[in-house]
Amino acid sequence: MIAVIFIAENESTHSRAVAPIVKRAVERVGLDPAVFSSHSSRRGLATEATAHSAPAGTTMRQAGHRNVAAFVGYVEEGGAVVDDVGRYQLH
Repeated sequence: MIAVIFIAENESTHSRAVAPIVKRAVERVGLDPAVFSSHSSRRGLATEATAHSAPAGTTMRQAGHRNVAAFVGYVEEGGAVVDDVGRYQLH
């Protein structure tokens, strides 16, 4: 199952902020909120943003990550953090 939850611009996706939203959303569709958490939404954000070349710093700020090691741990295989100057047009 895939669920999309929209977070306002400049709003953190930290688990304390998102957990109640996730719980209410899954309860509204008749699922057990006890088996869902906000952790997967942070992981999904890190993975998808990275896969779409969003700057790590921007994604970290949105997800509430304070250090790169923690952020990289949230990126799923296939959305691996790749930062190669070859991706950029250097003049």
